[in-house]
Amino acid sequence: IEDASIAQHLSELNIVTTQLSSVGIDFEEEVRALILLSSLPESWNVIVPVVSSSSRSNKLKFNDVRDLVLSEEI
Repeated sequence: IEDASIAQHLSELNIVTTQLSSVGIDFEEEVRALILLSSLPESWNVIVPVVSSSSRSNKLKFNDVRDLVLSEEI
């Protein structure tokens, strides 16, 4: 995963969550955001707290976290 782009990583994560959803296993938006953050490679350990704390509300939103992660990769 360390060598993959974040876009590739997100694509793989979406495939897995879609497959799980197709068998009735769904995750709340905040859980999906936390799964994304925890699945990032070690090289992102400095970025994860920044992204985690950037949530405007108490709950993380997957799309917000995804967008922040993608913007950090650029």
